[in-house]
Amino acid sequence: MLNVKKMKLLDELWGPIICFFFYWYNLVFNKFFGLRKIEIPAKVKNILIIKFFGMGSIVLSGGMLRSLRKRFPGTRVTILTFAANKDICERINLIDEVIAVKTESLRSFLMSLLQAINKIRKKRCEISLDLEFFAKSSSIIQYLCATPIRVGYFLIQHGIILKMLWRGDLLTHNVYYNPHRHVSEVFNAMVYALGVESIDRAPAEISLRKEDEEKLKFVLREQDIGESDRFFCLNINAGLLSLERRWPTRNYAELIRKLENKGYFIILTGEKNDVDYVREFMSLNKFTNKVKDLSGKLDLGGLIALLKKARLLVTNDSGPLHLAVSIGTPTVSLFGPETPERFGATDINKHKTLYAGIYCSPCLNVLNQKSAPCNGDNECMRRIPVKDVLEAVESFL
Repeated sequence: MLNVKKMKLLDELWGPIICFFFYWYNLVFNKFFGLRKIEIPAKVKNILIIKFFGMGSIVLSGGMLRSLRKRFPGTRVTILTFAANKDICERINLIDEVIAVKTESLRSFLMSLLQAINKIRKKRCEISLDLEFFAKSSSIIQYLCATPIRVGYFLIQHGIILKMLWRGDLLTHNVYYNPHRHVSEVFNAMVYALGVESIDRAPAEISLRKEDEEKLKFVLREQDIGESDRFFCLNINAGLLSLERRWPTRNYAELIRKLENKGYFIILTGEKNDVDYVREFMSLNKFTNKVKDLSGKLDLGGLIALLKKARLLVTNDSGPLHLAVSIGTPTVSLFGPETPERFGATDINKHKTLYAGIYCSPCLNVLNQKSAPCNGDNECMRRIPVKDVLEAVESFL
């Protein structure tokens, strides 16, 4: 399995070398052929979006996608992403086609990537937008897709060597990456480069299918949960990109016991990668039958249906937070390595955020490839007291 750590390593090892090569190739090519900067056309048939990491980030690009379609009515939007994000992308009606890259192994990754690039080149997309913040490889892929207009993020680099090694000179339209703005605003800066001012910060709407609700009903019956039972969900997990975003399990256990005593019904969620973590948590803590573990039992559609039915979601900073916000379910979210100013829910009336904000937080950024310097010793998450989370939960319930 080509996991996140291996992908980061590949990007660090090969990204600068390839960027350096394409920098000089671009320089020589432009000098001899005298290519001029291409103007933004009034009409566009095909637009390519590149976003590999972060299901939540894809959901948060809703405002940008709506503005893009408004600027170019009738255009066909294709997204290039990892296979794990295919389902969520297919549920966003702002996206017409999903081209997925496999990550089972390095071989499958390279083969499917080459096939994807070939397919995109045949589409002759006029514009491509690279939504990755830190990956050099995404800029290389964007360049190889041969779109005339290539929009992407840059950091102010002092010195020609850094510029050559970071993302070279592969973009036609550079967008300054501002680490102090909410990610929805950062995405909106993309369409600003194309001549559109957007203040739309709402997430993308995610479609819920009838079969999703039917699957959920089956799982709830199997777990002896009545359809009329009113419950709320707990997501004790965090994506593999940064496990330091997890609130300590002992805190979650204390929170659950307090809620149990008040008679609340609780469902724990999680994807397949989270099953062992949630199962161990349940085995170490003997809860009553008011606490159910549904980790690994629901696909994405089932999770969306569950969150839609839930009274509330309590979660670490991760993808399910953005799913719940998109479908209108209230949330209590816990932040530490990342700041809610960048990834938190913007509607403070319907969503509550807890953040300790110690000196070293936030620590995840484009310069360290979202790697926390504490290596798991996440004091920022431990500083969030159980009583504050309980108060936030009860303010909704």
